[in-house]
Amino acid sequence: MTQVHRKPAARPRAAAMLGIWPGRITALAEAGDALVVAVWDAAARRSRLIRLEADGAEAELTLPAGAATAPVLAMARMQGTSDAAPRLYVVCSADSGGLVLAVDDTGAAEVVLGPRHGFRCGIGAACLWAGRLALATGPAAGGMIGGGFAPASLIVSDDPARPDSWQPFCEPGLGDADNDGISALAAEDDRLWLATSNPLRGFQLWTMANPAAEGWEQRLDEGAARYGMNARLTAIQPWNGALLLATGCESEDPLPHVAPELLRLDGDGDWDLLVGEPRFSRQGMQVPAALFGPGFDSDCDRIALAGTGDALFAATCFGAGGRSSLYRSTDGETWEEIGATVFGDDVPESADLHALGGRLHIAAGGMLLAL
Repeated sequence: MTQVHRKPAARPRAAAMLGIWPGRITALAEAGDALVVAVWDAAARRSRLIRLEADGAEAELTLPAGAATAPVLAMARMQGTSDAAPRLYVVCSADSGGLVLAVDDTGAAEVVLGPRHGFRCGIGAACLWAGRLALATGPAAGGMIGGGFAPASLIVSDDPARPDSWQPFCEPGLGDADNDGISALAAEDDRLWLATSNPLRGFQLWTMANPAAEGWEQRLDEGAARYGMNARLTAIQPWNGALLLATGCESEDPLPHVAPELLRLDGDGDWDLLVGEPRFSRQGMQVPAALFGPGFDSDCDRIALAGTGDALFAATCFGAGGRSSLYRSTDGETWEEIGATVFGDDVPESADLHALGGRLHIAAGGMLLAL
């Protein structure tokens, strides 16, 4: 009797495909009813900005000379005090230092902060904060620092189109010489959250109540009692009065690779271990409330986070050879793996998560999906 082996039916993908482009999606932003997608093509060493309309129509925006060879880190739409209308501010990382571009609704773009303005720092993180643009600075690839800007610091502007409007908002490393950078920023109403990276003693989490506040308050230190194995935070996600924190320990840190953790900081200042390694802390014994070890029981490099109001999402991200998992939770403690349903047979190595317009957007390589 002849046996017939049938190929298994392809699993349908629950997420809607919005677009796919050569390279890797590095940032997303809303622009009215449209999305702006930043794509970095490493093979061509070229960045592209693509405006994606609600009906699926695409238009590529022209980048200024020099900016097209810089990967985009973040994008935010705001109206600076000298802007006649809101513009999209695009934050890039270039070999010679960071760049900030301003793009208007016609697609015209200009460099408003960069080496020619005396800015020769790298940029590690960026976010909108109380009507201002905040940038975390760091050394450029060539080690150049200049123009009065310090590394491992925070600069803020309510008028990013004017290079002289940028003001320092903290001393380098928040006063700790072992803090080698600012790894993550997040704004919650008028409050800003800032994480410093410290490969020796572990990350620190700081907050400022509003731009007019007198100083910074430290909320966590020593990598939440995991020390250098939690050298940095890679994501800060405000959600329902709490803060979800994804940790990291990257290859350049002194310790060997360890999988990341997921923590929760409550409004009363106490923190809980959700995903990670049991240990003693100043608060007593910490056991992972979600009953997952580091990396959701995987050896992933990073955990991506996003919240859409009624749900939290977390994705495990790998380098070459891994397969990302996607999790959903309504309380931060019970997590359902939904990656197989969302991705179908196209499970990516890594997935960055973005909450825009009340929907979860998933950037997986050059593919953009939405739930």
